[in-house]
Amino acid sequence: EQIDIAPISCLTGKGTSKLKQQLTANIDARMPDLTSGITVTSARHRQKLNSSLRSLRRTRLLIKAGETPEITAFELRQAVNAIDEITGKVYTEDILDRIFSKFCVGK
Repeated sequence: EQIDIAPISCLTGKGTSKLKQQLTANIDARMPDLTSGITVTSARHRQKLNSSLRSLRRTRLLIKAGETPEITAFELRQAVNAIDEITGKVYTEDILDRIFSKFCVGK
């Protein structure tokens, strides 16, 4: 396997953009496109995905603004929590109520 070398300077930042490009290219080459053909059919999932995207965008702005790590981490955690609710890793009573309200239990 070929090893790409990207010399950088942590002191001056020289070479970091090339490193980022190489990392991105490497990830793109190795990761399959998991989003092709995916359709969100649940309104709740769409809402959670939008919520996660908003939090990720706010996180990016906070990082660029030099906000404290605690505030930035909180916003990032909000994005992760929204995804966790979709995958079932985290659930609340409200989510369970919405899910079970769609079932018709016969007697």
